[in-house]
Amino acid sequence: MEDAIRVENLVKNFGKGDTFVEIIKEATFSIKKGELVALIAPSGAGKTTLLLMIGCVLSQPSGTLDLGEVKVYDTRWLTKEKRKI
Repeated sequence: MEDAIRVENLVKNFGKGDTFVEIIKEATFSIKKGELVALIAPSGAGKTTLLLMIGCVLSQPSGTLDLGEVKVYDTRWLTKEKRKI
């Protein structure tokens, strides 16, 4: 069965310097079409942030996101400067 959602090494952070916080740390998972899943974690763990990234409301600085057969985001699409290579 094909993946409805595939997330690989997804990262999200906010702030710079002393205020830098890594919210999502290399999240990797897939959800099959028709599969029922639950996202359970403590308050402030990044559940809403992850869902907003999967829903394409928030951008991600790193990782890949596929919705069905459509590649929505891939870090490799960024220029070398933005990937900090």
